Amino acid sequence: MLTGGEGVQIYFRVKAAGKRRPVLELIEASLPDDVQCLGDAIRAIVTDQVQRFNERSTEQSIFPYLSPGQLEEQAETGKVGFQAAYDDRKANAAAAVETALCRHLRTAFTKC
Repeated sequence: MLTGGEGVQIYFRVKAAGKRRPVLELIEASLPDDVQCLGDAIRAIVTDQVQRFNERSTEQSIFPYLSPGQLEEQAETGKVGFQAAYDDRKANAAAAVETALCRHLRTAFTKC
């Protein structure tokens, strides 16, 4: 982790959504300076990810295409697509944070 004036920069890995094979994707996030515990970090990360999810484009291109490089890169991960969002529903940040915190607590107090 690196600290700077605008918070803490962290990197974490998550399973890439919609992939046939379990591809772990490296994600970068900035945590605010007021993060005091893991729960605060989970809240900040989940809220940021929900915001990014909700900002995704639902507009469809009239002439969708992939460059040869995009096609090859996506083929390596096991799923080729146009990265379009076909569902315009928005995620609920409060519900997502609650789910993440409940999972964390459940995992923290049980043997895995």
